Amino acid sequence: MLAVFLSIHVGALMDRLGTRRVALFFVWTAMALAPVFLLLPWFWPLLLLQVVNGGALQFAWSGSQTLIAQLAKGEAEYLGRFSFFARIGTTVAPMIAGVAWDFGGAWPSYAFGFVWGAALTLALLRAPEAPITVGDGRNPGRPARP
Repeated sequence: MLAVFLSIHVGALMDRLGTRRVALFFVWTAMALAPVFLLLPWFWPLLLLQVVNGGALQFAWSGSQTLIAQLAKGEAEYLGRFSFFARIGTTVAPMIAGVAWDFGGAWPSYAFGFVWGAALTLALLRAPEAPITVGDGRNPGRPARP
């Protein structure tokens, strides 16, 4: 629900601050909040945490999609690679987390999620920042100053 109501605002942040920077912020937010699930035994705080963490994950994913679209500039080869590896990740990662849970419990499972987020962080840090091309408010249509 958070993504539905805040997607335009997060998109504006990506336009103003840079897609990679905003995606990194939300990846790091999700990584920091993940272990908190294991520390909260109450329903309502867990529900609120799930809303916030789920929103952060959705905004990180939106940032990744936006960044690849900006960098690929319509090249089907790069967009296809991104889609292929994204599908592999969304298929394999839950299975690995489940195996970690079965053999080690909750902490190794959430540690795997942290490592997955660290891998996304490395991928985002290696990606170039797409140019910011939104007006700066005073002169719409002119590139914003970094």
